[in-house]
Amino acid sequence: MVSFSTSNDRIQKIDTFIKAGLSPDRSTFINQSIDFMIKTHESKRAIDFMYFISIPLLFFLITVGLTLYLASLFFYLLMGISGIYLVLFTFLFYNKYRGVKYGNNRK
Repeated sequence: MVSFSTSNDRIQKIDTFIKAGLSPDRSTFINQSIDFMIKTHESKRAIDFMYFISIPLLFFLITVGLTLYLASLFFYLLMGISGIYLVLFTFLFYNKYRGVKYGNNRK
């Protein structure tokens, strides 16, 4: 048998969902919630990768295409800015999942 502790507020919220007919009982509701959380946690890295990287990458690829097609100084500058934008958000994604290790003096 497994036990856990929770608050009365959470139990009341669970009972509200049970009364609405979303789940037959507390145990089923809690098990479904745990399964949903595990599935969400497993796919979180891919979702965060899309949020952090996809828009800067799309912006960078569009500016590279425009630079190659039009060969204008404006698009060279835009490509540089979008490249910095892409590197910044790649670093933020890396820092979130891998972390940057600092020395003992900085935390």
